[in-house]
Amino acid sequence: MKNILRNRHIFFKDAVFLHYSVIGGVFSSIGSMFGKLSSSIEGIFLLTVLLFILMIGFNTMGMLFFAKGLHTAPSSIHATLISSASNYVSTVLPGLYVGNFRDSKDCTQLDRFKISHIVAIHDAARRLHPDKQYLCVMASDTPDQNLVQYFPICNDFIHAARLRGGNVLIHCLAGMSRSVTVAVAYIMTVTSLSWKDALKVVRVGRSVANPNAGFQLQLEEFEMTKLAEERRRLKERFPSLALAASDEAECQLILNSYDSLLLSKKFCEGNCPMGQVCPSGLCRSPSKT
Repeated sequence: MKNILRNRHIFFKDAVFLHYSVIGGVFSSIGSMFGKLSSSIEGIFLLTVLLFILMIGFNTMGMLFFAKGLHTAPSSIHATLISSASNYVSTVLPGLYVGNFRDSKDCTQLDRFKISHIVAIHDAARRLHPDKQYLCVMASDTPDQNLVQYFPICNDFIHAARLRGGNVLIHCLAGMSRSVTVAVAYIMTVTSLSWKDALKVVRVGRSVANPNAGFQLQLEEFEMTKLAEERRRLKERFPSLALAASDEAECQLILNSYDSLLLSKKFCEGNCPMGQVCPSGLCRSPSKT
């Protein structure tokens, strides 16, 4: 009887989490729409300001509903989005780390990894630690959110910190999509890797790495149309080659181990067959619909 009641309780919390998440997604999408309208209107100052305020308001409401959903979620979902999307900072390359929002607040972890710089990229990015250098990027986790526009400023911030011997944490909410996309773009820029290989490098370090479909398309387009120019720009801004050889060698070592790690089920690529338990919690498991 206790198990039946517990299962009903978990089912109810699953439904509540889904309810809040859907509402949060709707608010974020509407906020993104208002943002696009405000950027496309010229010459009507008051209307532009109004649309901008609406964008901020709806994006904030979206984040609050999603946060409320996480608070009510049972362990089966909460573990995937926060714990499995890891309650730990993940090492991608020397001096480059990816994590989630909870990680960014954990002073013990920040001290352990000697984090000196933080890239916060989510709907309400803000400075949390006065002793850290911050780059705050306001961006939603929706496929139509333009992240490519932020790649140069993120690359500059990350590369400058690493060249000075700093350690950079990139984090979003769950440490799966936005932060991973920024890390992939940076790795592409400082090495010869394609976006797919750069994602493999991040995924080996962080098994839950899984940019949404829109961000993956943006990375592909970035590679085809803007990557060469961004590599040239970054080299001109930072002529030092101190990290070039070591980053390239480290990435190649990681790629050499990728297939064996994939076969050993250390992580997945987000496409586990129906009915198969996903090692990273990214795919649908038999207990979920």
